[in-house]
Amino acid sequence: MDIAAEQRNEQALLERARRFAQPLVQTVSKAVLDVLLLRLGDEQYAVGLPFLRSVLPPQELTSIPCTPPYVAGLLNLRGEILTVLDLAVALQLRDLPSTSKSAQVILVEMPQVRVGLLVDEVLTVDRLCLETLDRNFGGQVWAAGVAGGTTVLLDLERLLTSDRFAVFDELG
Repeated sequence: MDIAAEQRNEQALLERARRFAQPLVQTVSKAVLDVLLLRLGDEQYAVGLPFLRSVLPPQELTSIPCTPPYVAGLLNLRGEILTVLDLAVALQLRDLPSTSKSAQVILVEMPQVRVGLLVDEVLTVDRLCLETLDRNFGGQVWAAGVAGGTTVLLDLERLLTSDRFAVFDELG
């Protein structure tokens, strides 16, 4: 082997060693949340999948007299009677419950709360990066933040355990 070839090999090996000696760029995994995207009126919302148990097709609800407007009715789900809340009315997006025949019920379960939420439309499942959420949302306790300027991530735990849904059984 001639001297020029040895020098080229040595240069190539040194260059390779220099490249491999560089520290690896660490990719930081961002906190993401799998969510169900849904529509309420003209707006898009997201609900975290950890609390979601199922999405039910449109069906008849049994109305309950003398209840607040956000109570859409009762649902018999495999022998279990569940209260269904109209999410748009609960969030004060409209005054009266939906009368749409295509409205769907999402079943939500968390400690001490199991309830159906009536939504206008279930869109899809997606992922939201929690680090990029805009958390300035006008002081609404039920909003965890806004993703991409268009999707409001709902904090269902805060919403459903707030005093606005407390029931007081008083007969006068």
